[in-house]
Amino acid sequence: CKITVTDASVPATGIALDRTEAWLYSNTSPRTVTLTATVTPTNSTDTVTWSSSDETVATVENGVVTAVGNGTATITATAGAFKATCTVYVTTYTSGGGGSSTPTYTVSVEDPDNGSIRVSPSRAERGDTVTITVTPDDGYELDRITITDADGDKIDVERVSSTRYTFEMPRGRVTVEAEFVAIEEEPEPEPTPDLPFVDVSESAWYYDAVAYCYENGLMAGTSGSTFAPDTTTSRGMIVTILYRLDGTQAVSGTSGFADVAAGQYYADAVAWASANDVVAGYEDGTFRPTRAVTREEFAQILYNYAKFKGYDLSASADLGKFPDSGQVSSWAETALGWANGNGLINGHDDDRLDPKGSTIRAQAASILMNFDKGFAQEG
Repeated sequence: CKITVTDASVPATGIALDRTEAWLYSNTSPRTVTLTATVTPTNSTDTVTWSSSDETVATVENGVVTAVGNGTATITATAGAFKATCTVYVTTYTSGGGGSSTPTYTVSVEDPDNGSIRVSPSRAERGDTVTITVTPDDGYELDRITITDADGDKIDVERVSSTRYTFEMPRGRVTVEAEFVAIEEEPEPEPTPDLPFVDVSESAWYYDAVAYCYENGLMAGTSGSTFAPDTTTSRGMIVTILYRLDGTQAVSGTSGFADVAAGQYYADAVAWASANDVVAGYEDGTFRPTRAVTREEFAQILYNYAKFKGYDLSASADLGKFPDSGQVSSWAETALGWANGNGLINGHDDDRLDPKGSTIRAQAASILMNFDKGFAQEG
């Protein structure tokens, strides 16, 4: 007796779309795009269903996506328990004198309490710099400013001044929100017993590091009574500190960098560091001494100094344990692995290594204290 099975089901094990992004216009062609879904295995009996996250922006039927209005929508194809998505950006076609189109996206502003915010421009192309101007009411100050894209993801914002911020426009609309809070008057802090700095509390995590660097002549204050622990550390500052650590040896000649003028506090330090391969400049022949030093640059400069002094360079850590290890520049991998392996540069509280992030003076003091204790004094 022969039995033939004709109704066996074959569940899907995956699904993929032929594209993950698409751009359409709301006022002219192309207003549609056809997405092709590939289900595995090829003999799966699961059917593909389609949906749009925002049908006021785009609709979808059997893979054919149609623009409805400006904005961003996520098109989802589903087969069994598996999904694949495509982000669709719908903009208005605009034509310049040469006839080329330039999509622009809306910068929406949420009206805040106790102040106001203004953006310029209110529509921008991808990659454009958008400026935000904040104006708090009397007795208030800005607490936070948040920029989110169409998917609700936060966009990095750069502080230009106390009233101006900038960000780079992504592909798609964004929303700008600000929160103002009442200014709280605080009593003038008293200097700590061992330090002259009114802005370094004995309870601060960096107190011991600042005290160590100050007492050993590695770092000074930004004034007679302030250390400015939250201020970013510049490339010139870091080189000057290492120059002090090496005993401020006399130097001859100049650094050779076009932007390091004689007479600047860091001029001799940069000349010393350049002569001993502790630092290198940029391709345009500049050193950029006032530029904030990144964490990976700091690691590289410390590594170069350790090499110059003949210190042990064997320790190294696997940077793959950090979720943002892929952001480490190739030239900094060895130095940053060495710095992390020696406990000099560790991750943030959120476990990110943040290689492109700047180094504030409090962090610099901690790194330099550990470096001096672990290497310089032993060396």
